[in-house]
Amino acid sequence: MILQKLREVTAYVRENPEEFYEIASRNARAEAEREMKTYLREKEAAEQRIAELESIIRCLYEDRVLGRISVERYESLSSGYETEQSELKTKLNEMNAFLDENEKREQLIQDFIENAKKYIDIQELTPEILRAFISRIEVHEKAKWHSTECGNDIVIYFTVERKEQLNVWHKEIKTA
Repeated sequence: MILQKLREVTAYVRENPEEFYEIASRNARAEAEREMKTYLREKEAAEQRIAELESIIRCLYEDRVLGRISVERYESLSSGYETEQSELKTKLNEMNAFLDENEKREQLIQDFIENAKKYIDIQELTPEILRAFISRIEVHEKAKWHSTECGNDIVIYFTVERKEQLNVWHKEIKTA
């Protein structure tokens, strides 16, 4: 069953690489572009606000040293600004992680296409081919342990962020 799926996918990719790439990225592209613009705007605003807060904290410290404000007022204001700055830095790190993830997703699709081009006619499923196209396979326990009617659920994670769920009966699984 896995071999058949891989044959279908690789045949399609081999015959229509541009179309496959377009299908694989079309839905994600529009959403990613919107999110990317939003994240870039938010990232720029966060960086600017962090710089402003640094300047405010510096001025606040100078006011405290020069005796313009009381210790209690300084501690109250500085803790609020420092909390905001810390939250913004955390948010900025999350944004950078998101932007990196988008770049990785695009690279995964390109790598998948290149791997599909290498394997023109899959006759035998080898570990090398599995690693090229499948990132992980999960075999779950049966819902009913000693049932002959209940199969095992298998989840296959392809390297191009596609997930297939199968229900395989124990009689269908053959070992070499």
